[in-house]
Amino acid sequence: MLESRRNPFVAREGILFLLATAILTGVVFQFWGAVTAALPAVLFIYLTLIFRDPKREVPAVPLGVVSPTDGVIVDVAVTDKGIVVGES
Repeated sequence: MLESRRNPFVAREGILFLLATAILTGVVFQFWGAVTAALPAVLFIYLTLIFRDPKREVPAVPLGVVSPTDGVIVDVAVTDKGIVVGES
């Protein structure tokens, strides 16, 4: 059922990790208090940032380039080398 739907904020692969960390934060908070629960809460925030999946605007240009992260594309060039060949 969720296969065709896209979560607007996090990637599907991270939902299990986020759910487990949220439950861990709740359990630690319940038994040991807010100070101790801060560590799993920080882990939850970190995982949320790792697995975020913002909607990207893809240019309507054939051969358009989209940055894989939130960085800036500084160069687009043709090369005969690739990561498979061992380019650093």
